[in-house]
Formats: sequence, C-alpha cells, structure tokens
Amino acid sequence: MGADMCLAVCEDPYNLDAAKEIIEYRLGLIRGEELMEIAENYFCWELDDAADVRMKELRESDLFHINNFEEKVREEVAMDLGIRKIREALEDIIYSSDNGYRRDIASMLLGGVHYLFSGGMSWGDNPSEAMTPINILYESGVLDGLGAHECDYEAIKNSLKC
Repeated sequence: MGADMCLAVCEDPYNLDAAKEIIEYRLGLIRGEELMEIAENYFCWELDDAADVRMKELRESDLFHINNFEEKVREEVAMDLGIRKIREALEDIIYSSDNGYRRDIASMLLGGVHYLFSGGMSWGDNPSEAMTPINILYESGVLDGLGAHECDYEAIKNSLKC
C-alpha cells in the first residue's frame, strides 16, 4: 500500500475584523444534521464517551418522556460537541495570535479568493495538525464567501440584520 496525497482547504477571510460578526452569526445557523456529521466524522470516540456519560446522568423518569431517548441524547451531545469543535478550529486556524504563521498551513490567493491549505503525504493518518480543523471549518460553511477580495462584508452584515 502506498502513500496518498491529502489536502485540506478552507477560505481565509480577507478582512477578519469585518468577518467575525458574520462568522458568529453563521455559527448560530448551523443545523443539527451538520453538527452531527462533523461530530461523527472527526470526533466519534469523544461523541460516544460524552453520550455515555450523559446517559448515566439520566434519571429513570426521563426515559418515559421521549421515545428513542439514547438517539436524542447523542444528538444533543453532538450539537454541543460540534459547536465547541468549530469554535476551537476558528481559534486555532483563523483567530490565532501567531500572526497567521504556521509551518503546516499555506495561504494562497486563487481567482481573487484567499484560501488556507494543509496536507501532505499520508499512509492513513493526517499528515498535519491543521488538517482536521481546516476540514471542520470547510464543512461547517462559516467561512464561505468571506475570502474574496471583492467580498462586501457590510452588505452581508446588513442582510443578517433583516
């Protein structure tokens, strides 16, 4: 079995200060299915452990109120975990205080849009520490459209207030 080239990519906001309000608003719009998918794809062991802990905290009377209770608890845990992991990815990759420099991330301007890339050769594991957070940011959609030079952040903000 040979190595494969793995690459993760997400948009890099052109004007981060203007984009923060939009990103925070979009975080609140992420649906349960998207958060469940992120939690299951990237943190399945952590999701299982947290759901088990939550199930053990339940009282017997809770079990009579909802059908499919274990699935509901898992969904609730995935929502919390998904949002927390998206916020951690934003802190690690976008809001980091190291002036944007990391050895495992490349920044490129392609077609007037700023992107962040990370990756490398892999034999089954992630070739860089930045791959998972970048993939999470891409899948969450919170950065979509914010990397373009001609992005009108004010117009986006005004449309959010409607």
